[in-house]
Amino acid sequence: MASSQDLCSLDKAKMIPLRDATYRAYQFTFSLEGTAIAGGTPYEIHFDTGSWTTSIPGGALDFSKLTVIQRDVTTDWGRPADLVEGQLAVKSTDGTVYSMDNYRFYALKQSVGGAYLPDDRTAPYGNGAIMGGFPSPDLHRNEQSFPFVLAQKYAADRMGLGIVSACSPEGTSLSAGWASLNSYLQIGNVAEITDYLAWRSDVPNWTSDAAGFYPEAVPGFQVEVGIPGTSERIVTANDLISTVDTGAPDLTLRLASNDPQYAGAFASHFVTDGPWTRWGNSRYNQDATTLIDASVTVRFTDDSGVSRSYGFNVPSDPYEADRSPASLFAGRWSGGVPWTYAEPSFLRNRINLGNSLYFFWPVYYWDIKNKRVGIGTPLTASSNADSVPVAVMDRVSAYPNPVSDAVTFRFELSMAARIRLAVYDALGREVAVVASGYAPAGASELRWKPGNLPAGVYHYRLTTGSDTFVSLITLVR
Repeated sequence: MASSQDLCSLDKAKMIPLRDATYRAYQFTFSLEGTAIAGGTPYEIHFDTGSWTTSIPGGALDFSKLTVIQRDVTTDWGRPADLVEGQLAVKSTDGTVYSMDNYRFYALKQSVGGAYLPDDRTAPYGNGAIMGGFPSPDLHRNEQSFPFVLAQKYAADRMGLGIVSACSPEGTSLSAGWASLNSYLQIGNVAEITDYLAWRSDVPNWTSDAAGFYPEAVPGFQVEVGIPGTSERIVTANDLISTVDTGAPDLTLRLASNDPQYAGAFASHFVTDGPWTRWGNSRYNQDATTLIDASVTVRFTDDSGVSRSYGFNVPSDPYEADRSPASLFAGRWSGGVPWTYAEPSFLRNRINLGNSLYFFWPVYYWDIKNKRVGIGTPLTASSNADSVPVAVMDRVSAYPNPVSDAVTFRFELSMAARIRLAVYDALGREVAVVASGYAPAGASELRWKPGNLPAGVYHYRLTTGSDTFVSLITLVR
């Protein structure tokens, strides 16, 4: 019999807190301590798994406890700085200290005059400080991310890093629940997590160093975009190579010229507006569009061919990306998404997955020792040691939407499975259970009448043992 583990209830005592969504609107943060930090209080820094560099304003540092290695250098983000060396530390939830005494990082300077940038701990958005979290060395700059060196020091025989999130209450939408999501960094592989993940072992290196593990992009993902109340769909290739980067919270997709985003039902759902208009990025300004008023489904297929998925609704406001990762940017970029690389030789990305993954799936893991990347879905996960097939849901929709008298929920299952379909109000309270029991393989329809419920926006949540889909219906009177 397959063993199981509730990945929503993992012991997080030894994990390092990663999210304080009320601080500077950052998606993920590290609370840095150590003798290098001046002032006796922690320095909150943006945590970015898409880079290696640690950069801190010089005014926030205690130079009596630092060694300046090289003056007047440029970070890989193009910022003027001094390269310094000193002690940085972080604490786990239970106060366990993880420290590195001679870690090299950058002391940021002003662009004009060469003075150090001031301590920005009380500034609303800071001065561009960043903590790189990529799980490998950067061979081009001879740098290593701080989490990577911590894994080397504290888990040398079980090298790995994972982002573990607390599962949100049932019925909570991505838009409503993102601000209260708690996430943590796990240092080192532990069996109670790694034995219960779905893995991809064919992760291509971005560098030609075959001996290392450089998981810049991960295969196995697919994205589907749907227009509520219609059968219209954009479905990507079923094995996208995807960047998973906490520093880039929005799902970013390259759509080809023959994809239907500029025609038919989709034409009014991809708009040339959104937060990217403020970034000054010429590629976005030329090619980007923002998806509005639509549904998104993300699927991941593991080594054994089993697929898992989650879904969410994209609101009508193109600036939702300022508040949560319930957003999607698309464009006809000719390179990556939209970045370009000198390496590797594998196909360029068509997708940056964004941070919605951490909301719906409680674990995303880099097993550095075994050169693989894994995800863990909520509810109960089957152990890889004795895996069993799971049902995969597809083409979930509600029609009509908006709803007045009755709504029909439609979905497809790859195999017969126990399902639960429930409806929740705007406060996350369950107001109806549409179905709870077994559904057959193939297409199913479930009709529901809202009765005397007041008009407003409601969430519906469809779950199987491995899949969860959450979207919106609007009740009108």
